[in-house]
Amino acid sequence: MFDIGFWELALVGLVALLVLGPERLPAFARTVGRWVGKAQRLTREFKRDLEREIDLSELRQLKQDLQAPELDALAQDLQKGADEFNRELNQPLVFGPTAPTATSAPAVADTTAAAAPPPTKTPATTAVSDGA
Repeated sequence: MFDIGFWELALVGLVALLVLGPERLPAFARTVGRWVGKAQRLTREFKRDLEREIDLSELRQLKQDLQAPELDALAQDLQKGADEFNRELNQPLVFGPTAPTATSAPAVADTTAAAAPPPTKTPATTAVSDGA
């Protein structure tokens, strides 16, 4: 921030030593150190507050952008699509053509089972050889 080099600091220290003397110079250095520390803390807090305000203003701008009319129209379109989807889900499912009911078709007796008797199963016999 300040363009102060080593020689400038050495010159300020030498002048302070000559003006204040060796007895009062350490107390003066402590006081200056405290003031510099307070100034640094103050600038750090100011910088943090400024960044916080910038972030808040960006969030406010983003909120205004999100409340744009285009987004309202998009929300309405999405709601319409969701309503149509729910209507489709609530309708019964129909697969292929409808089958005739029992009252509309005459009953037909199954005569094929009575005409031919079922085949009988006989146990199979096998010869066992003793391997000789």
